[in-house]
Amino acid sequence: MFVIRGIGYVLLLLAVLALVYAGVLWQDGVPIFELAGGKYWFDTDSESLNLVQAVTQRYLHPKLWDPGIVTVLLWPIAAGLGLVAAVFGIPGLLLVTLFRRRRRRLMR
Repeated sequence: MFVIRGIGYVLLLLAVLALVYAGVLWQDGVPIFELAGGKYWFDTDSESLNLVQAVTQRYLHPKLWDPGIVTVLLWPIAAGLGLVAAVFGIPGLLLVTLFRRRRRRLMR
């Protein structure tokens, strides 16, 4: 139970980090509601984008990259990070809630 709850907390942390990152980008003046996530990633670090594409197509599956990941990269940054927050946050919240510690009842 402890391990599953720990995994839930890690997933919740990843969801919060995605939302915090969106907030930091917004505070820095990045137009997160208009700029595509893939364009921002290419402008900031194109080598890592190419590496992720090559690894995904070679070792996982080419169809996972296009149309899967490419579709998400064409979304605005806010939508992409919101999706990341939902994908990690909802299962994390479920794991933490379902496997929470319950108080022991004393028989009286």
